[in-house]
Amino acid sequence: GRPVLTPDGIFAASLLRAGGSAVLGSRTAAAVWGFRKHRNPIEIIRPGRATRDRARLRVDGERWWPYLLIHSTRFLPATDVVTNRGLKVTTPARTLWDLAAFLPAKQFWRAFTEADRLGLLKDRDLTACAARTQGRKGGQNFRRAVSRRIPGVEDAASLLEAIVLR
Repeated sequence: GRPVLTPDGIFAASLLRAGGSAVLGSRTAAAVWGFRKHRNPIEIIRPGRATRDRARLRVDGERWWPYLLIHSTRFLPATDVVTNRGLKVTTPARTLWDLAAFLPAKQFWRAFTEADRLGLLKDRDLTACAARTQGRKGGQNFRRAVSRRIPGVEDAASLLEAIVLR
């Protein structure tokens, strides 16, 4: 039989399909980092034009049709891209900035708090990202979350405890 692809295998295949400059971003990057659940569509960020593709793949004995949603961006600095579990993905700070553009405020704050609780957020990355958000979609929400960041939240045992600390 054929080998079954894991979710990371599907993410890797999606990156290959999207091209060499592509990285996982938005909700998919948040899922890779572990601070937000997400399955479909697989969101890719790359410089250039936006396209949409479908691919039929088998995941853990289940048939599903992941939908690739490829976002274009004029500027994706190398400092916003890292490798996590062998996948090119946006940094947690850049991922949160992207999420701030379309998530409702409560959902965004929960994602931000969970990323912080998991120890994924670094002051210098947040500051650098916040400096570039002026006049951009989601920028105000992102800067507000950075300014309201809870000290010591990484010591919380759960997202609920982190929200109560707020």
